[in-house]
Amino acid sequence: MNGLIKQYVSNITIDNIYDFGRKNNIFLNEKELNVLYDIVKRDYQKLLAGDVVEIKNQLKESLTEENYSKVINLYDMYYQRYQGYLW
Repeated sequence: MNGLIKQYVSNITIDNIYDFGRKNNIFLNEKELNVLYDIVKRDYQKLLAGDVVEIKNQLKESLTEENYSKVINLYDMYYQRYQGYLW
């Protein structure tokens, strides 16, 4: 499973992040979009493992309050739903 996820993440584009956000009512500016893209590409294993304290702190500093709340709620929802399948 890890290899499949790694391959998927390596193919993610900034447009994928933008589109996923819009579908979930999260409207990101260019800076926010780049921050999320970098985090997904660099820290996807931490995200999958739930090791997100540092990531949440970085996001809190980089996103608007509204977008931060929406992104964290979306992450928490998906993490709860799929954590049993990730490792």
